[in-house]
Amino acid sequence: MKKWQLGKKKILGLLTAGAIVVTMAGSYAVWDTLTTSTNAALTIGKPITLSVGTAISYDNVADAREWGETPPVYTSGEVKFTAANIPNGETANLTLAPEVTVTTQPTAGGVTKDDFTVTVVETGKEDTPITAAVPFDTAKTYKVKVQPTAGADADKTAETVLDVKLNATLTKATPAP
Repeated sequence: MKKWQLGKKKILGLLTAGAIVVTMAGSYAVWDTLTTSTNAALTIGKPITLSVGTAISYDNVADAREWGETPPVYTSGEVKFTAANIPNGETANLTLAPEVTVTTQPTAGGVTKDDFTVTVVETGKEDTPITAAVPFDTAKTYKVKVQPTAGADADKTAETVLDVKLNATLTKATPAP
């Protein structure tokens, strides 16, 4: 069996390699600061919330009958929205999307939501339907108008019970350029 023998060259090579390792490991002094960190407390803010201030309602008796060829227009009471936690200095837009669902069919049946025209108007501007986002203002109130479509059979739509819904979405207003 051959014993491990180290010659001068091998010993010198090992010493050189060891010196390189020691030099690299010892190049940072004990007093050197090579890491750091920072921290801060973060409080999660309240969410922006949109809510109904005054709910939608209808007085069916007031709009029940009209003379003439034009189908009656059923106008809701005033609907109001409120919002909380909109950041200071920012404004919002309100998008209103009305919809109807037939919940009870009349005796003859066959009535669909397409047999009715549904629009949203701002109180005081009843002749101008809202079709796009409007600047949000808690002082504004809205009404939802429902009318059988022109040409709809009055006997067909009579006694139909509708669920009228007003969907509202609040979005951040983008400043004008």
